[in-house]
Amino acid sequence: MHRSALVLIVALLCSVSALPAAAARPGPRVLRDVQAGIDRLEPQGDEQPDTALEPSISVNPNNPLNAVAVYQAGRVDSGCAEINGYATTVDGGKTWRSGAFPKLTVANGGTTDLASDPAVAFGPGNIVYTNHLMCATTNDLAFSVSRDGGRTWGTPIPVPSERTFPLDDKNWIAVDNGKGPGHHNGRLYMVWDDVAPVVALYSDDQAKTWNGPFVIWPGQGIGTYPLVMPNGDLAIIFTGAYPVPPLFSEGSPTAADLQATDKFLIARASGAGAVSTGGPLVFTPATPIASNLGVAPRDQRAGDGLPAPAVDPKTGRIYVAWMDHRFRSDVVNDVVMTYSDDGTNWSAVRRVNPGPTGDYAEHFTPAIEVGRDRVVRIMYRVQKQAANLDDIPTKTPYVDTFYQQTKDGSRFSVPMKVNTRVRSDIRFAAYSRGGAFYGDYSQIAVTGSWAYVVRAESFRVRKSDKAQWPPVDHHQRVWVAVVDSDGNGRP
Repeated sequence: MHRSALVLIVALLCSVSALPAAAARPGPRVLRDVQAGIDRLEPQGDEQPDTALEPSISVNPNNPLNAVAVYQAGRVDSGCAEINGYATTVDGGKTWRSGAFPKLTVANGGTTDLASDPAVAFGPGNIVYTNHLMCATTNDLAFSVSRDGGRTWGTPIPVPSERTFPLDDKNWIAVDNGKGPGHHNGRLYMVWDDVAPVVALYSDDQAKTWNGPFVIWPGQGIGTYPLVMPNGDLAIIFTGAYPVPPLFSEGSPTAADLQATDKFLIARASGAGAVSTGGPLVFTPATPIASNLGVAPRDQRAGDGLPAPAVDPKTGRIYVAWMDHRFRSDVVNDVVMTYSDDGTNWSAVRRVNPGPTGDYAEHFTPAIEVGRDRVVRIMYRVQKQAANLDDIPTKTPYVDTFYQQTKDGSRFSVPMKVNTRVRSDIRFAAYSRGGAFYGDYSQIAVTGSWAYVVRAESFRVRKSDKAQWPPVDHHQRVWVAVVDSDGNGRP
């Protein structure tokens, strides 16, 4: 070989080896994983001390370093919690400031006994909304509002009782942050169920007054979730009984699909963002997405049967994920997903997590979100179960959190463990109705290439803590991992 050619080859090899690590190893990676929220109040009555659970998270659309997580704190076994709490970051999840919402319940200066089901969403101008389910003789709904990105919070604003019902449950919110035609910038939507019906409200004055309720679905439903579409429409995903088989654009319904009446459904209010203040939201009749074929995870209260939806903010493609048993040969769940470009024709249900279908690895409580980069992010929890249903001691008590992503809805990245600093042990978890309770849902918030992944983690704090099932020593806190989808470290 000529000497000059050899020198050129050596120079090229050196230049390749000198490339930055992010360029050499593209793909998702965990930038940090930090404890964000904690139960800071002394327990009163039946509250389980040091328990934080069922988190929701949102990121400031104008500042990728500012995110807010909210959660229950001080769980009561039979239902609800001593208070709802918040955790706020302004440095991209490196540090968090947490606290209890002021004057929300009697534990922190309010008048209502307990609270539950917090949901958070950013609006324009650094405004943050948190919706609370207030637990008393009848359930009511209220909002806490922050005008400084979640640093401080005002006195709760009750939703007028004439706008709600006695059995309010599974509330969720969304804000229209769009500015183009068809949008009402800053409009706040709230959806929930009263067992039956499923209903919606909207506010155009930052939760001070409300329009509605408007019926989304007249029958029984749960897990209601609002999606603001790119054109300003409002799509609602929820679970309900439906007598006809689901519609697929690929494949055919299975026998189990045909026999199941428990479906994931979608209803849509076309032109919702263009409705003048005071005008009605009119929803199309709900149509099926897929059958709910999940099974209740053992020793977990984990929101089986609840959908986790997201919408592509550019194309309007809707994704729905959930825990499902249809591909298994054992008695546990996978995480599965379907998608639709028109809200009517849905792709065949696909298994998200890889691996054996008979290994008794329980996959539960998925969350999903899509960024403007069109990357679909999915997180879920995993616990290895025992083959013998009664053989509790031989299963692992540990729970891990995994993350996958996809750009086409069919090919998924290799599962990446998110919990880099702590591993949940159900023997220290919050406990509710016979199971470890991390929450009926978790959530992902996306900004640029970053995903804020929130979930609850339970673990031993002191050497003297007893590892016992059901738990006697509770230590469960909210953690947030920041995952970079392209690996370059920047949002």
